[in-house]
Amino acid sequence: MIIYQILLYATIAIVALSLLALTTVNNSKAMVAKGIVTLPASKTFYYLAIPCFTLGIFCLLLPWVSPDSEDGQLMLLVMSIVGLISVLGAILLWLTYKNHCLSFDRHEFWITNFRGVSSTRQPWKNLEEIRWNLIWGNITLLLKDGTKLKFTQFLSGLPEFINAVEKRTPLKVKKFREYHEKTKDWHQQNPF
Repeated sequence: MIIYQILLYATIAIVALSLLALTTVNNSKAMVAKGIVTLPASKTFYYLAIPCFTLGIFCLLLPWVSPDSEDGQLMLLVMSIVGLISVLGAILLWLTYKNHCLSFDRHEFWITNFRGVSSTRQPWKNLEEIRWNLIWGNITLLLKDGTKLKFTQFLSGLPEFINAVEKRTPLKVKKFREYHEKTKDWHQQNPF
């Protein structure tokens, strides 16, 4: 039974470190090639996928190698569910790291989702509003035709996109800029 307690504490530690890692992402590097700026997903997604996958495999294998106990069936079910969720989460994190990005040039922008599917290129003049969700970490671009394009706020080089929006559209993203500047180094701020 002690192995299950160790696993529980390890799971809590991984979740806490994962949340801390996602909130301390250094969003400073955008890739520029042939006039196209690409903001890829942060490497944090990659670094989170590895322990998540390891935890999932551990949870899936542990009930099969541990000695039987009174509540062996229940533990097998619980560990299998935790293992499957962890492995699926790791796959989602890996796909996000490999595929998800926001690209733009002087005339238009487009988003590639975690499955590698790109949205149609949209001219800057079609951008009507930008909304962001602090809880889920999503940024939504609302277009004039009603289309919504979503991407994660954990993209490397996000200030480049903020600058491009201010330069190429009449939108004012001052609040978003202030939020981004204030929160990117929150772990270094003195709360007292």
